Order: sequence, then C-alpha cells, then structure tokens
Amino acid sequence: TAVNDAKAMRDVLTSRYHFDREHLYELYDTDATRAKILNTFRTLAQQVKPEDSLLIFYAGHGNMDTITKAGSWVPVESGLQDASAWISNHDVKNYLNVDAIKAKHILLVSDSCFAGDFFRGYRGNLPVVTDAVIKKAYQLSSRQAITSGGLEPVSDAGFGGNSVFSHFLVSALKDNKKPHLIPSDLFPAVKAGVAQNAEQFPQLGGLYGVGGQEGGEYVFFLKQEGRLQGLAADTQARQAELERLRRMEADAAITKEKEQAEINR
Repeated sequence: TAVNDAKAMRDVLTSRYHFDREHLYELYDTDATRAKILNTFRTLAQQVKPEDSLLIFYAGHGNMDTITKAGSWVPVESGLQDASAWISNHDVKNYLNVDAIKAKHILLVSDSCFAGDFFRGYRGNLPVVTDAVIKKAYQLSSRQAITSGGLEPVSDAGFGGNSVFSHFLVSALKDNKKPHLIPSDLFPAVKAGVAQNAEQFPQLGGLYGVGGQEGGEYVFFLKQEGRLQGLAADTQARQAELERLRRMEADAAITKEKEQAEINR
C-alpha cells in the first residue's frame, strides 16, 4: 500500500493545509532508489531555509540489520538479504541534522518496520494543547518523528488500500477542524486507532542526536476553506439530527392521537 499511502498523505496535505505543490518532491516505485532518495535529501539541504518547515513521509519496507542492530529503509532496488543499498536510520538522521537541512521545523513520518530507533519517545502525558502551546511550538525549533511502530514489524494490511497507520493518520488530518494542529495533538487518535487494529504501537518523539530540538513542534496550518467546510459539515450534521428529532416528535404525536382515538372508541 506504500504508493497509495504517500499519495493519500500528499492529497490531504495539499487540499486541506497550506502545502505548496511547487515545493513537493515525490519518489514512487522504480524512482524510489537509494541514490534518488539521498539526492533528494541533498537538494533539500541546499534549498530549505532556516525559517522553513519540512515534512518527510516514507512508506515502504524497513528492516533491522542483524549486525549493526540499526533500522533501515529498504529502497526499491534492494532486498532484505542485500544491505548494500539500504538507507539506515543513521543516514537519514545525518541529513536531518540542524547543520545539514537547516529548517526551523522538521517532522519525519515513517510508515515502515523497525522505525522506532529514530528517536527517543515522549515520556508521560502529552501537553494540553492551547493557543499558548501552539504559539510556543511554532516559535521554538523542532526535530520530530512519528513512526508506525517501534522495533517490530508492522502490518501491510489496512483499510481501503492504505496501511493501518496511514489510514488513521490521513483520517485524523481529514477530520481536523482546528486552524493549527501539532503532532502531539494529532498523535493520540492515530495511536489508538492503530493499536486497536494491529499488533503495533505508533510512536512520537524528538529525533535523537540531530540538534535543533528546542521543544517546539511542527505546525499544520489548516486552510480557511477547509475549516469552513468542517464547520459546514458540523452544521449540516446538527441540522440533520434536529430534523430527525422533529420527525420522531411528529410520529410520536400521531401515535398518541391514534391511541387516544382507540381509547375513546
């Protein structure tokens, strides 16, 4: 489901949030080679500015190297037995280092096996999201990751052509009506949905050993029309519920009249 997952993620971000297609890089199927993935990272390092926000989404095979004990992405030209073309999590983090890609915020989303050693996960409860939290999250720099699991294989099966993880991630982004959304606010619904449907446990945390983590978070900015559509959908749902209650009330009145007529008879 990897290609479907990436395209579903692309579509929800560009349709509902402020993501510019001109700044979008996509690698699918035979284009998703080690060389092209790493060259794209190098291009990002050259083009991304210090005040930019960058989101990286990977869907595909992952494997754990039995020798180095490190998780890796497995590009299209490689296999599980030949590690020569793998891209280790260490390789990825080298590019996400604050001295390489100089973005203010980077969010890595990895839907693959053995992705959990990208970061150190959050401990304890996630913060209560308020306007002040959003403002602070955007002001401070961040390097974060959301992974579909920890140090275990993850399910290829899912819903409607998407993996379990991508299904709940995209659904949460579609259903959101908040003008500003941060990963710690998005994550609980994704984790709960995945945990109830697969033997895997998504993780959220700061990328380990790359610098630039000042306690901020990546911020998704909802387009105004997306917010209005969400409000309109809520209004329509309330109106439909009100109409249903009115019909029930009318039916009850008719039934009561019939009962009274029968009693009088």
